[in-house]
Amino acid sequence: MTAALKVLRIHLLPGPMALFWPWLILAISFFVNLAIFGLTDVPVADRQTGGIASLYGVAIFANLSLWTQVFPLAIGLSSTRRSFFHGTCLYVLGQSVLAGVVLTVLHALEGATNGWGVHMRFFTPGFLEGGNPAELFLTYSVPFVCVSALGMLMGTVFKRWGQTGMYSLSTASLLLGCGAAVLVTWRHAWGAVGRFFTDTDPLALTSGYPLVLAVALGAAAWVVLRPVTP
Repeated sequence: MTAALKVLRIHLLPGPMALFWPWLILAISFFVNLAIFGLTDVPVADRQTGGIASLYGVAIFANLSLWTQVFPLAIGLSSTRRSFFHGTCLYVLGQSVLAGVVLTVLHALEGATNGWGVHMRFFTPGFLEGGNPAELFLTYSVPFVCVSALGMLMGTVFKRWGQTGMYSLSTASLLLGCGAAVLVTWRHAWGAVGRFFTDTDPLALTSGYPLVLAVALGAAAWVVLRPVTP
């Protein structure tokens, strides 16, 4: 644990890019949407924006950068692969808790200010309108863990196999997605897919399944990392 905490400090020392950039992009998206709804006559019912997704999208690549920028430094400072992996997991967990707390607070402020004075729903997607604070925290934080774990896997793949590995991972993911779509279409099962999403408890969809996926992605990242050289 002491070695992992040392790695955690390494992540924080140079200016935590994986922490900074997702929030900067989110802030830009927020103020752009606020300006649009403040200056236009968009109907109130249509003032829902998906800008919050930018936080999660940028977090993937911000966490990927930890492996290209911080990993060689940490190994050079006598950290082991295991300690770097554990320290990075602590860093991801800290990011995710921060995201859950901040977004839950912003969700409450959005409701209290009538959508920031312009009826904008930025931090309140439709499926979150009735959640309690604990559910909101999980709904915001667990997906952040999941996308960060995806960034970790992508980073370890890049460190081990370079661009060839990234192209291969992208191609395999595309083929898997296309294959699943073809299979569902062939089996005429799109209705069953839709019922799965509508009938499953929202907390399971937003927190339960993403947590399972995050664990699987993290385990895959560790398997890929073990033979990697700085």
